[in-house]
Amino acid sequence: AAAALPPEPPAGEPGTATLRVRLREDGAGNMAAPSASNTTRRFRGTDPPAAVYAWVDSLPGQTCLAYDLVTAFPRSVLPRGGSGGEADGGLLTLASLGLTPQAALLVEPRD
Repeated sequence: AAAALPPEPPAGEPGTATLRVRLREDGAGNMAAPSASNTTRRFRGTDPPAAVYAWVDSLPGQTCLAYDLVTAFPRSVLPRGGSGGEADGGLLTLASLGLTPQAALLVEPRD
């Protein structure tokens, strides 16, 4: 997953999205426990949502295979598509989804 990540833009670059992801886990890596860890990374606003999922997949301690990334309020699910290819018309970017200049996302395990 780390190989699929675009380079992180430098701090202060215009049009960046600073994303904070909250991983919920216990010491055994189970995603349902109340403790949580936060991690932050910058992306370009033109990056697709798939880049964020690749980043989360590469994080140490992220063991949940079936999950969604969601914003808390208003609640919305970050789509998994958006590779920028023909299938989605290349329209889904972090900026078009309102995630610039910054956003907080939660890892929400799927049943």
